[in-house]
Amino acid sequence: MRRYHGISSSVLLIVLLTGAAPAQALTIVDTFSGSVTSAANAAQIEATIQSASNAIASLYSNAFTATINFQLTSTGLGGSSQNLYAVSYASYTQALKNDSSSHSGNTTLATAVTNLSKGNDAGGKTPIALTSSLVDALGLGNVSAGGTVYLNSSLMYFGTGQTPSGLYSGTAVIQHEIDEILGGGGAGSTLGTSLQGYYYGSLDLYRYSASGTASYTTNSSSSAYYSINGGATSLVAFNQTGRGDYGDFYNTCLIQNYAGCPGHTPEAFAGSIESTMLQSIGYDLVGGTAFISAAPAPSSGEGLASLFFLTVVGAAAKIESRRSRAARL
Repeated sequence: MRRYHGISSSVLLIVLLTGAAPAQALTIVDTFSGSVTSAANAAQIEATIQSASNAIASLYSNAFTATINFQLTSTGLGGSSQNLYAVSYASYTQALKNDSSSHSGNTTLATAVTNLSKGNDAGGKTPIALTSSLVDALGLGNVSAGGTVYLNSSLMYFGTGQTPSGLYSGTAVIQHEIDEILGGGGAGSTLGTSLQGYYYGSLDLYRYSASGTASYTTNSSSSAYYSINGGATSLVAFNQTGRGDYGDFYNTCLIQNYAGCPGHTPEAFAGSIESTMLQSIGYDLVGGTAFISAAPAPSSGEGLASLFFLTVVGAAAKIESRRSRAARL
């Protein structure tokens, strides 16, 4: 039986972005709401959150701090909310090129920026919607990086070792949502939202249906995959089912899959497809070692739950749109 729940939100702020002074390294600051600290298993939840976020933060050298608040919810599986900022295509892609020039070890990004002319928005007419963390990571503005993560702890396993059958890995769900706050996954595409057709997401620039053929459609009969070399190589299939976030992956049992995967414990590491994803939007591995991941063949499944509220500030109209991701519960 399938149940659908919406739980996460995003806000788009149209602002003028100016340069910001860098900090020393990527730091993720975890804060906990009362729903976490008062939980019967608060110690296990907090330890899992800190371990999961530390694993991601330790991979990247980008100099900024993201503050993430963690809350418990009784609906869905996991979700996140964060501010989004509109940046011109020219400013965003120049920031990627600058980052690539400064971090020669990030060969993933070097390949990606070389092939931008083959992807969506190659003419640069459409602005890009970026999370506050990605804005900060690329030095595009002085913003408050971070967001909020929502966890349905009743469905999750917070502990070490293999996740028991029937439960979802708390580590995997937490890292899925942190990736989105950083600008990847569901936050990397505007497909299926009220921003569709007005803004592209960071990952929409790497969305293809064939070599040299960019993809940007919600048609469930169309194919779409993530590629950093102009569509010549498919690293992983994007979700194109009409259920869930289009920026998430179709393959099950990955951190960034759109489908819940009970009984499995995927975790972030430098050679994962999620790390490749983040490198291609401007995150640089500590030490400069670059990885390009291959992915397993697509498989079916349902997705995590989310709800988006998209608000344009400084424009004529306020935009609110909602989008649910299916959860296999």
